[in-house]
Amino acid sequence: METKKSSRGGLHRLFLTTTILPLIILGIFIVGIGYVMYMHGLQTEVHNGLGAVARTVLATYDTRYEGDFNLLTDEKNGKVYLRKGDTIISDDLSLIDDIKKETGIDITIFFYNMRMMTTITDEAGQRVDLTVAHETVVRKVLEEGEPTFYARVLVGGRSYFAEYVPFFSESGVCLGMIGTAKPSAEVASMVNNAVFFNTMIIVAGILLVVFIIRRTTNSIVWVLGKMKKFLGDISDGNLCTQLDDVVFSRQDEIGDMARFTVHLQGSLRKLIERDALTGIYNRRSGAMKMWRVIDDGLPYAVAMGDIDFFKKVNDTYGHDAGDEVLRVVSRVLTDHMRTHGFAARWGGEEFLLIFENTDLSAATAVLWDILNELRGTVITCGEFNINVTMSMGIVTGEPHGDLDVQLKRADEGLYYAKTHGRNQVIEADVLPTEEESAPEEKSAGSGVSHENSEAGEVAEDHGADEENGDGSAQTEEEKESSSGKKSRIRTRKRKN
Repeated sequence: METKKSSRGGLHRLFLTTTILPLIILGIFIVGIGYVMYMHGLQTEVHNGLGAVARTVLATYDTRYEGDFNLLTDEKNGKVYLRKGDTIISDDLSLIDDIKKETGIDITIFFYNMRMMTTITDEAGQRVDLTVAHETVVRKVLEEGEPTFYARVLVGGRSYFAEYVPFFSESGVCLGMIGTAKPSAEVASMVNNAVFFNTMIIVAGILLVVFIIRRTTNSIVWVLGKMKKFLGDISDGNLCTQLDDVVFSRQDEIGDMARFTVHLQGSLRKLIERDALTGIYNRRSGAMKMWRVIDDGLPYAVAMGDIDFFKKVNDTYGHDAGDEVLRVVSRVLTDHMRTHGFAARWGGEEFLLIFENTDLSAATAVLWDILNELRGTVITCGEFNINVTMSMGIVTGEPHGDLDVQLKRADEGLYYAKTHGRNQVIEADVLPTEEESAPEEKSAGSGVSHENSEAGEVAEDHGADEENGDGSAQTEEEKESSSGKKSRIRTRKRKN
């Protein structure tokens, strides 16, 4: 029966999408959160740095020069100067230029809202002094007198992070402010560099995890694929298929599943291939194994065997005794065939024996060994001790031949053995003539005997009876028919 094939790679894609996709989303989330957090942290750092520089500048001017900041107007030349006390400081920009050179921070000194001294330049490279601060800055810093940080201030067409610190006269009047600024592009570059570095670390970590997940996923999917193929072979009837040792030897849940599956395979093989009563191969599996032997093209021999007077065993001692006889006979057959081939229960009390890579002479010798052991075997069932014999026919197998033809030839030998004394092996390649076999017919059969366990008395010997395979006596017509069959004959017998 064909099974419906699932879409190829479905489980593999499922594993990857349920592990890698969330990991990628998590990585993007971490990068985004990292960017926001780093930007916030850097802004705080810039804020603190700008404020510290602004206070340092103010403290430096207070240390160098006494007095308050004030303006000096030169009406004649139309110029305005910033003074600290009586000293004009707006003509000397070296202090703020040096601080910018060391810190990279632009510095501006406002007198009220007017830029009197600055390191900030426009696109043409000119200092943007004598320009006014934004009214928002004026209102917040100068009117309220509070230091204020801004994340975006436009000065000279450029965006800056800026900190404004007011300064006061000795009487407490707000005279102006110190502005410190850092270009937004520089801060953004710092953020981008840091985020890029962190992103690379996160991406490298994700790629490593993806590699591990993919490798693990491929390993699991490969193992499951092997198990799928193994189970598919079993479902298609191939119970001899084998599971890869790598799967079987895993020490995890998948390995446990593999071992359970192999155990299930063994149970199915036993259930399907083995005869429930005797434990040897049944007819179906015996025929399949015989086909394989035929197709191998190697020498082989085919034998059919039948327990003599088995019907009388059942009639006399009961079916339990018959079952025990079948089990014991099967065990003897299996023991002898273990190194030569195999035995199968063909039906009822009839057995098929296949000798692999064995010629007819060696196979016949093994059959005689089987018969000799059965003759000496006492089968105990309840209070009865039972002895049985077998009749067998054997032929040389024809490589690549027809199975039914081989079985029919072996069965002809078995039929001859049953109708000419039983308890013997007949090579059916050349059947014996009546004249050659008649003198030994009576001496060959020992039939079925039983011994009462209490009295120790031998009850009967059916060796001299002429019966059919089912235990019934032959009619005169059957005797005449059997004696007239098969004119070309040769028999081989061994005496006990």
